[in-house]
Amino acid sequence: MGQTYSEGDYIVNDFGADICYNGEGYWSWEEQGRNKVTWIASFASWWGPCQSEAPLIENIYQAYLDNPNVEIVSAGMDWNQPYSCESWATTFGLTYPLLDDDSGNNIYGLFGIGYVPHNVVIGGDGEVMYSQSGFNSNTMVAMIQEGLSNLVLDYDNDGILDDVDNCVENYNPNQEDADEDGMGDVCDPCNSFVFANGDVNTDSELNVADALLLVDILTTNSGTQCQLEASDMNNDGIINVLDVIYMVQSIINGNPNQAMRWIEQNFNYIPMNTINVTK
Repeated sequence: MGQTYSEGDYIVNDFGADICYNGEGYWSWEEQGRNKVTWIASFASWWGPCQSEAPLIENIYQAYLDNPNVEIVSAGMDWNQPYSCESWATTFGLTYPLLDDDSGNNIYGLFGIGYVPHNVVIGGDGEVMYSQSGFNSNTMVAMIQEGLSNLVLDYDNDGILDDVDNCVENYNPNQEDADEDGMGDVCDPCNSFVFANGDVNTDSELNVADALLLVDILTTNSGTQCQLEASDMNNDGIINVLDVIYMVQSIINGNPNQAMRWIEQNFNYIPMNTINVTK
């Protein structure tokens, strides 16, 4: 029985086994383990060290029972020597799913080398983080924690992992982004088709009313997030007198000198403060 996966390898094909106790049906890594930290403990029913390990796994299982990002199962083989799958669970007080690994052909053969107990921890991205014989509770907890620290989650359960989801907290499997600003439509309060650059009052026109509102925003040092984004005419991340000049240039279709003369003629005072814009 050859080993298929070693530490550092990535799972390329789904695998699993029938659940023989504490659950029903077929356990599949792709269905139950993908995007989670998965610990699979392989054991033989007749071997004393495996029998000692079983309740210790239960202790760790209980510690992570409420964590949806951790999957813990145990894959048994060589049943009825003397334990059946059911009696293994009831004798050692186990509540985590037990898999029927037959003679080790389904799971142990993919990872196991040497002897049982054999423990495997797989990261959410499919990397085999840990694959070793023997058992140490502290080591297993440390590996689970390491896996959790590296886990890329899907907070809104839309099938798009958080590191690429354009609305992490809102279900949007199609990732619609009409204004192509990197923020999905369902969570974009400042859709730039509405809050177009310079259209601070959202009347679909760039005119003197927008310039007046921009100066008012600078004077009061306040405005809504969407108004601030629309006011940042030169997209430098701050709002200041330069944005007023850029806006007036666009309104009068003039050059900077013409814009400054227009501002002097129409405004008694332009504040020289700056406002940071966080998009």
